[in-house]
Amino acid sequence: MLVHNASTGTTCVLRSFPFPLGSTILSFNLGYPAVTQQMKQACGGLKQHVIQVAPPFTAAKVIHAFLQALETFVNDVIGLVVVDHITSESGLDIVGLCKARDIPVLVDGAHALGQIPLNLGELQPDFYVSNFHKWMLAPKSAAFLYIREPEKYTVHPTVISHGHTKGTSAAFGFVGTMDYSAFLSIPASIVFHTKMGGADLMARNHSLCVASALRLAKAWGTSLLTEEVDSMIGSICVVMLPLALFHDQTDMANALETLHLVLRQHYRIEVKTALVDCAVGVRISSQMYNDQADFNQLEVAVLDILTRDATDLAL
Repeated sequence: MLVHNASTGTTCVLRSFPFPLGSTILSFNLGYPAVTQQMKQACGGLKQHVIQVAPPFTAAKVIHAFLQALETFVNDVIGLVVVDHITSESGLDIVGLCKARDIPVLVDGAHALGQIPLNLGELQPDFYVSNFHKWMLAPKSAAFLYIREPEKYTVHPTVISHGHTKGTSAAFGFVGTMDYSAFLSIPASIVFHTKMGGADLMARNHSLCVASALRLAKAWGTSLLTEEVDSMIGSICVVMLPLALFHDQTDMANALETLHLVLRQHYRIEVKTALVDCAVGVRISSQMYNDQADFNQLEVAVLDILTRDATDLAL
């Protein structure tokens, strides 16, 4: 089904899913915060358990934490498992573990399409969402919701309109007056992504991301959130920042936002900052229009900030 963004897709599933009375939802602290909020709102009457995984992240650590949760809730009815795909390739293993136990799985692949190879026939989740307007470069807002067994699970759109009761396709085909033109760009975005390299482009972006992340960490004397750069990283990577940037800071979220603005206004660099389990970093992304020079500029900027007086960088 075409939806306007991945968040719409996950909301549709969570609001429609026939949770058994008293069942438990399992998710990970690695997931998208908006989906966590959706679960709180749409599934407030159910037990919810967030599986905690601490950095440095490894696929084995994620799987081990998941197996421990299954053991903890062995006497409970697990209504649904919610897992983020791009966090790690262990998503495939988690889906397999759930299928072996007849536990439905919702996979949030918001950043997956166009960043990593995606084969839903191999993955076989019960539900999957991803965006065309991120790594496929389609205009906002174009995304999809995959329902493996629509005859088993009836999923309703967030807005009920004329197609209600006429089948899933009809229900999602029109959800009120809005601009649907982004959907029309999807075929062109697929053609363009393929023309620019397709799988080779994804491999190139991954290689540039990993090489740049390792170089930044070495230059700053820090590390990455994971050492498993091939299995845990696509074309996005969090690089830890030097703690010397934040001496005497107590509000790290505010300090990171200030750094974000300093990089933008003083160095003309746009990069997302990240606060992960009390670790502070920047989340770099490598797309087809990026090259090594972009990341070199970020490397030099952070090193320069370390040598500057705070008054020199006042906003």
